Amino acid sequence: MKFRSDWFPFYRWKLLPQIPGPVRHVEVVMIRLADAEAILDEVERDAAELLSEELRKLVQQYVEEQRVALKVLRKLYRQ
Repeated sequence: MKFRSDWFPFYRWKLLPQIPGPVRHVEVVMIRLADAEAILDEVERDAAELLSEELRKLVQQYVEEQRVALKVLRKLYRQ
């Protein structure tokens, strides 16, 4: 499968309530790099409003890792 260079893999985690225990399912969705920043901003805002301090830190760490990945991809695609 060939992806265009302006697309970015975005991981969506879903809890699966029908299975006992903390089982999660991951979907990989390809989104445009330009949309990825907006989505990360939205995730950050929602986390600040809705989550406990501990979960907020985990979300912040995830967002920072994704922003680093976006910067690396942008540099690679410019070469």
